[in-house]
Amino acid sequence: RASGGLSALPTMCLCHLQTLASVAGVALLLCVGAKGNCTNVVVNELDNGSYAESYVPADACEVTLPGGTWISHHQYEDLGLETITVAGPSSLSKHKNGARELRQASKLFVDWLNVKRGGLSVGSRRFGMNLAWVDDAKHKVQVSNATARALRLDNVRFGVAGYGSSLTEYTALQAKADQIITISAGASGDDIYMDNPYMFGFLPGVTRKKRDLYSSIRDMSAKVDVAWDSSSSPDDRPCGRMGCNSTLHFAEIGKSCREHLHEVRKEFFGEPEDCEKVSKHTSELELQSTLSRLQAKNVTILELYGLGVEQMRTITKIMEKLHFDVYALICAGRVFKSDFKEAVEAGWWQSSYILDSASWLPSKTQHRGGFSNMTSKEFADQYKSTWGEKPTYLAAAQFA
Repeated sequence: RASGGLSALPTMCLCHLQTLASVAGVALLLCVGAKGNCTNVVVNELDNGSYAESYVPADACEVTLPGGTWISHHQYEDLGLETITVAGPSSLSKHKNGARELRQASKLFVDWLNVKRGGLSVGSRRFGMNLAWVDDAKHKVQVSNATARALRLDNVRFGVAGYGSSLTEYTALQAKADQIITISAGASGDDIYMDNPYMFGFLPGVTRKKRDLYSSIRDMSAKVDVAWDSSSSPDDRPCGRMGCNSTLHFAEIGKSCREHLHEVRKEFFGEPEDCEKVSKHTSELELQSTLSRLQAKNVTILELYGLGVEQMRTITKIMEKLHFDVYALICAGRVFKSDFKEAVEAGWWQSSYILDSASWLPSKTQHRGGFSNMTSKEFADQYKSTWGEKPTYLAAAQFA
């Protein structure tokens, strides 16, 4: 169901509309390629205006709808494989970088599994994989509906979650309700996987990641103290007379105060700790006032949470203006994002002081995978060759 009618669709395909009986209110667009090599469902436009996307390997038939969503679907018949469909929600209409990266890694895996590996053998049968996504609109209400629709499509054996812990919490509840085993490579929230036998994650939990990062900061501060022997003048020490380890004071600036991490922060930095809530609408003047308060409290460890790159740039500029020199400036989960990299390339030199933890790096481990027989570097090279950008840990986790 495309606005403008069938005339709005590309002439390369002859398209027909058909109703999918198993999911009420879903219209399926069937596309027959000009060369006759694309006869499968390529796009679902839901009755609420959201889109579903399907993908399987081989010759592509691509359709661009008036709303800008592109869909691609491929055939299995020539490969001689039975089909297992994996489906789930994804932020198709919001162009979210993390969601897009997860889909790109999934498509790369499907091509590798079905075409290069020849599918998966189970007894005397060989299976290929098909992927289908339903738009979650990056919204906690829509994601539940999108998950339910996706998991109830024909032939769905497993689910795949989208990007972000806050959305995946709802996906997990729906997967449990539908009793469909669902995997997630885009969420590290600890609560998502608790008491839910249908959810499996490929990322380290947020508590573990924070513990590792905070431990590294405290260890580094202790090493700085040790490096300056007791005969040195106290005034010459990098952290002053009291030393670094005894003056650790944590604060967080972000869209919320994450109380569930309080005990972890207390373990490494002690008390007190401070938290200042800001939003994307917070002005530069208000940010300066916030940072001045934290500076007056002698904060030495500052974490930025849930902020956009432009706001982070503003904060680092203000800190430089105030001579607010912290021991560590943390922004977990942002350093490897494309918008962060673009800001760095555009001259944001203060970003070199921001710390992040890496779950995966292409050059870190070169062991060959037992199933894929790929090294991390080989995967990264193939991903970049296919999609024209370097993969982050999200893509690696999704492919795994």
